This record gives sequence, structure tokens and C-alpha cells, in this order.
Amino acid sequence: MVEFEMPDAEWDSLVLEPDVRETLGGPAGPDPGEPLAERFSIGGPVVRALVPGDPVLDGDAQAFVAAFGATSRFCVVDVACSFRPHTDERFFSAWLQVSMSRADQQADPAPIAWSMEPLQALDLVEISRTVRLGPNLKFLSAGEVDWDKKYTKNEYFIEGLYLLKENPAWEFHQTSASQIRGSHLLRFVAQLPIGVSVVGQLGLGAELERRKFGINRPLPYTPKLPPRLENGFNLS
Repeated sequence: MVEFEMPDAEWDSLVLEPDVRETLGGPAGPDPGEPLAERFSIGGPVVRALVPGDPVLDGDAQAFVAAFGATSRFCVVDVACSFRPHTDERFFSAWLQVSMSRADQQADPAPIAWSMEPLQALDLVEISRTVRLGPNLKFLSAGEVDWDKKYTKNEYFIEGLYLLKENPAWEFHQTSASQIRGSHLLRFVAQLPIGVSVVGQLGLGAELERRKFGINRPLPYTPKLPPRLENGFNLS
């Protein structure tokens, strides 16, 4: 097993810009209002190359990296995000994607996400369907015999997507057990072609419900990237 510390990430608090979708008759749905600040932050990306001879790699990892040395190189990419909904607000969903592309605009060989974590985070939710009926089909009072049927189901809180593709992504979903809040670390190992620079571009999105404004359904917002990330980041 290989263990090492990643460098500290630079953090930015992003503005959530309303994603207003218009139809021929005007805006479709409630107006989400002004851009929102202090609710979503991004940390990183932080890139750490893994090269032959790297002291953090054990013998097996050294051999693996060396075996691909003629065609590929590897790096670890960390991206963190932090959700801070205000009172009477909640994030219904959110997503983060890293789209990698070659600087020479060639298609092959493409950079890919060799591995990702987390690939999934599940909440185990117990569903109860309790029926209390007497022989005359009247509902039973407390203390009488009843019939209770329970089952469990998995709900995805975080889902990793596009493993072994050039555009790894993670989706966050509010579940019956968990809200989208706090800080989360997303990480992948990138396999990059030799001899060409690779650029990563962050894509972000979120749905926020703002109940105190009488909006009882989630509305889409796009986090505005800081200037340091507007043109992407270098993976090599």
C-alpha cells in the first residue's frame, strides 16, 4: 500500500449564479433572485505527479509506473468542496466534473481517470409499511396485534461517474438520511499521455431550495469559478 501527504489546497468561496431558463412565454418557474455568496467553496485542484523512482511508491507501485513509462505517466488530483446552506435553505443536489484534454488538441491517446474515490457513498434507509387491522378490518388500537413489514434500500449520497474516461465526475444527492453540507474530498489518479501537456477544466452545478422565500422546489445555480481556474489547470 502507498501512503503520502498531498500539498495544501488553495480555497475560494464561489458565487452561485442563478441558472434562469426561459421559454417563449418568459422565465420557466420562480425567479431564483440575485447571485448567492458564502454557500459553496472549492479547494484545489492539487496535482501530485507519480514518477519512477518516487520515494513514496513501494516496489509494486514502482514496477507499475515503470511498466507504462514508454506511453503514460500518472498523477493524483485532489479537489475539495464545501457546502454551507443558510437557514431555511438546503442543497438538493450538486455535481463536480473535471474535463481533461490534451494541449495539442489531438484525440488519442486521451487522458483518463485511472481510479477515483469515492466511487460511491450510500445511505441505508429503512422503510416501514406498518398495517394495524383487526379481523373486521378496523384499525387496531394500541396494544393489539399488528402486522409490520419493513425493508431497506440504498440511496446514493455521492456517486462517482466516468471512471476510465477523460471527464470524471461526482454527483451529490440529498437522501432521506443525509443533507448536502460540510466539506468533501474528491480524488482521482489520472493516466496521462507522454510528451504532451494536459489541461483540466472544472465544471460545477448545484440545485438549492430556498424555503424562506416561498420557493418550495430546488432551483439550478452555477458556481462562478475564481479567476485562477477560469482557463483550467495544468495536470503536467
